[in-house]
Amino acid sequence: MIKTSNTKKCAYCGSQGPFTHEHLFTDGLAKRTPPPEYNVQYLEKAQKFIEGDLTIRDVCAKCNNESLSLLDAYICELYDEYFNHFVRTGESIRFRYRFDELARWLLKIIYNSARVHNSDPGVLSKCTQYILWGHKKPMGLTLLLQLVIPHKIDPANASLLPESVQEAGEIVPYMMRIAKPYNPQLVPYTKVIAISRIVALNSYYFWVFIPEQEQYSRPAWRSTLKKLQHDLIPDSHRLISARNEMFVPASNTDFVDVFGPSILANWDFYQPHLQ
Repeated sequence: MIKTSNTKKCAYCGSQGPFTHEHLFTDGLAKRTPPPEYNVQYLEKAQKFIEGDLTIRDVCAKCNNESLSLLDAYICELYDEYFNHFVRTGESIRFRYRFDELARWLLKIIYNSARVHNSDPGVLSKCTQYILWGHKKPMGLTLLLQLVIPHKIDPANASLLPESVQEAGEIVPYMMRIAKPYNPQLVPYTKVIAISRIVALNSYYFWVFIPEQEQYSRPAWRSTLKKLQHDLIPDSHRLISARNEMFVPASNTDFVDVFGPSILANWDFYQPHLQ
């Protein structure tokens, strides 16, 4: 559906439309990954959980149907080859990628999410030329990949879970989410990191970091990243822009390790959806 407007501007090119009404994640991914029965999202701007998919309405048809559409097509290719399969303990994935296209798509949905939640949209708006055309790549842009494994169910606690999950014997990391990594260990880094996000595509968790551009120093940023990765996500692996493939082993982190604290913190909301 296309709408015209005389006041608002496209979040990417600044034109006055016409505009499209789009899901936060692309239609191609939505078709490949039907939402689970307990599909809930936290809307930070309203500070509440809502059911269903979030949408945006400030991207013009030209940007959406041309440059951004190409990025969406690439991520759907990666989904069909990699993200559609859950990674399990002991496995190692030979991940082939085109760094800039992957990074631009990740920044696109992070920027879309930031506007929905009113969370750092101004900082991310400076990345629009890179997202659209691959120009003006943010200095120090870093992608880390962590392969999250399914959670094996403890038989002693199985009765608390839905029957379908009990029969499977595991809880797979079946989700598409964008989130800020809320972790006390990140606090010391907030002065040098402008953007930190996790984009989860089933087992594939992409950690995206952009340093403060005004303070950027390549040696200092490398040192910061090394310490951050050691302290926070030691089982992640940095995707190198000069390469096009990497062997990535499954991490020791399972789905409940990642998502469990959020569920427990909001148990009153989630419980009705998990019956």
